[in-house]
Amino acid sequence: MSPLRVGVLAYPGCFASEVFGVPDLLAMATHVAAAQGAVQPAYEAWVISPGGV
Repeated sequence: MSPLRVGVLAYPGCFASEVFGVPDLLAMATHVAAAQGAVQPAYEAWVISPGGV
């Protein structure tokens, strides 16, 4: 099964903890899954923005 792709929207005025907290949480979930024998990542997290940067 392919990883679940999650996009986190970064917009002007948002808090960095909102933007990077979710990808960090999903990275930890992927590490836990790998430690339990998963052979591929469970999640792919992308930070996206209205301006594309």
